[in-house]
Amino acid sequence: MGELSLAIQYHRSNNLSLAEEIYHSFLERNPEHPLALSLLGTVYIQKKFPKKAIPLFNKSIELDPSQPFSFCNLGIAEYELKRYESSCNNLSKAILLKVDYFEAFNALGKTHIKLGFNEKAFENFTMALNINPRFCEAYLNRADLYNSLENFNKALDDYKNAINIDPSEPFLIQKYGAFLIKLHLYDQAISEFENILEIYPNNKSVLLNLGICLQKKRNFFRASEIYNTLLQLDRNNLEALNNKAYIYQCLGEYDEAINLYKKIIKIDKHFPYAHLNTAVIMLNKEEFLDGWKFYEYRTKCEDMFRLLKSSKPEVQSFNTSDKTIFIWAEQGIGDQIIYASLLFDAFKTKNKFYVSVDSRLISLFKRSFSQFDNVTFISADEKLLESKYDFHLPMGSLGKFFRNSIQDFDTHPLAYLKADQREVDSLKKELKKEGFKVCGISWKSNNKEIGEAKTLSLTQLLPILSIPNTIFIDLQYDDNLEEKEKFLNEYGIEIKSINEIDNYNNLDGLTSLIDACDYIVTISNATAHIAGALHKETYLLLPYAFGKIWYWGESRDYSLWYPAVKIYRNTKSHSWDETIDDLSKKIRAR
Repeated sequence: MGELSLAIQYHRSNNLSLAEEIYHSFLERNPEHPLALSLLGTVYIQKKFPKKAIPLFNKSIELDPSQPFSFCNLGIAEYELKRYESSCNNLSKAILLKVDYFEAFNALGKTHIKLGFNEKAFENFTMALNINPRFCEAYLNRADLYNSLENFNKALDDYKNAINIDPSEPFLIQKYGAFLIKLHLYDQAISEFENILEIYPNNKSVLLNLGICLQKKRNFFRASEIYNTLLQLDRNNLEALNNKAYIYQCLGEYDEAINLYKKIIKIDKHFPYAHLNTAVIMLNKEEFLDGWKFYEYRTKCEDMFRLLKSSKPEVQSFNTSDKTIFIWAEQGIGDQIIYASLLFDAFKTKNKFYVSVDSRLISLFKRSFSQFDNVTFISADEKLLESKYDFHLPMGSLGKFFRNSIQDFDTHPLAYLKADQREVDSLKKELKKEGFKVCGISWKSNNKEIGEAKTLSLTQLLPILSIPNTIFIDLQYDDNLEEKEKFLNEYGIEIKSINEIDNYNNLDGLTSLIDACDYIVTISNATAHIAGALHKETYLLLPYAFGKIWYWGESRDYSLWYPAVKIYRNTKSHSWDETIDDLSKKIRAR
């Protein structure tokens, strides 16, 4: 066997170091051999040294410009160096020389994505697959592009096609499983991951994602077992440690969770999720001073927090004057409402403010803060020019300035949201009936992560909904007509909708509707926040640990943030019967 053939054999068997050595030896005697130059360049690409590869490809092309192989690999090397225009040109030359060069079409598709030409990328991947229908990498790249454009059905088809070609490749199944997790198809993902583990039982990435799926399904015991298996392979795996700690947190075992978070921080003091989860536990325990400090790490959790891109600094103190401060919206409707209670403290300083909130809250907030002439409310979708403000602050960071102890709540505003009184009076006339009370009710959450843990059914609420001489008003913001009709047919109890108010889009109208009720029964959702901020008599049904958000506290029977909200906490058994019965007796005795 010749020297070049031997090098190629080692190259094909992925013995790159030995292949490189023999290519060099061959080129010392044959310095102008186009194929050997190109093959050595390919080794450098595989070893992640694209800069070393480029002069080899250029020399090879100079010696023989008819080689599609060299043009293709030159384009791939330039792609790795982010020289996308040049990469595109050389890949196109490769295709001109070899019209059925499916690898070049695939590489060109990746380059077109980087250049922002998604349609061309689709064409390239599809062309590669037309030439070679079993080219797994092109299916995977096209699936990733569909995924990024949120065309999930087509992405799912392409991931499946890739796996059907090579069902034993862990990377493919891992990628497919991660996609299923993104779509919340946990059962399907669990099945895929378990299949991999039968072949590769020590695949750490697959173990981690299997644990995540089980955790999402609230199979906490088995998830914890999977994390333990992973930690036997990698005792300092931060994600496994963090997820295991979070399971303790979900079960209300806060001391165990804190101990694990401390261990994670000792391993890597910059791991943000351990800091954030520690903050959640501290704030839940009303340890505000330290809790807010840890809470700042939420801005480092990029998958959970949308950070404002601004060259202006964050405000470090409200002891400033004559400055313009941009307080920007974060998280959901409920969070914006609860943090709005802290705006009173900010607006009393001698500064001007822009405050961004969900567009559905603007009219409500303008009315509620009309006593202040130093604030402008804008939509969270609006981009505020940096020239308009001196400092900025995410809304959730207001707490560290104004609520560092329980005593700081002594001056906390009570009824700080102001409904449209004219609309409230009109609704009261419509709803009132002699001898009857009006109860607004909200029983479902659409939160993809914790909504199921908070959600109740109308049947579960029967002890409350059967209270006599009560008109029940639907405060839900989703379509629940089928459930209400079934409940009416089975129990003869109507949950009345006010059709002229869109509970989802018209939050100002929903606020008026809540204010028109005598009292509210709700789970933890936007309704609870609106009712609490109106200082409306409210009864909150809260899960034991998982699904309970920190601001409802650990054990109080009322909300520190909304004193009119009386809290009925579920027991550790997770059955709601006793809690709902207790609330029913309370309301009947009121």
